[in-house]
Amino acid sequence: MGGKWCITMSFSTVYLYTAEMFPTNLRHSLLGICSMTGRIGSILAPQTPLLMQILPELPLVIFGCMAILAGIFSLIFPETLGTKLPDTVWEAENIGKMKLHTRSQELPS
Repeated sequence: MGGKWCITMSFSTVYLYTAEMFPTNLRHSLLGICSMTGRIGSILAPQTPLLMQILPELPLVIFGCMAILAGIFSLIFPETLGTKLPDTVWEAENIGKMKLHTRSQELPS
């Protein structure tokens, strides 16, 4: 039961996190595409043991490549492209404040 509880908790967290990763004007469309892709993946996942007949390591390679691609794609989001990631907790807490401060300095008075 504890495992089921953790799966349910992570499933709902993934939907919240995914929705927040996309720009507001495209959020619902892209969340629908992610949901559809996830459902297709869950349909195809039981077939991955059949790939072991071709090459025993093939299922592991496929799942590993998908994880690496997801990480690479998350690095090219417009909100994070070209921005420096925080190094300290203080920087992480003040990300929004620093952006507002720099924008107010750029605006003409």
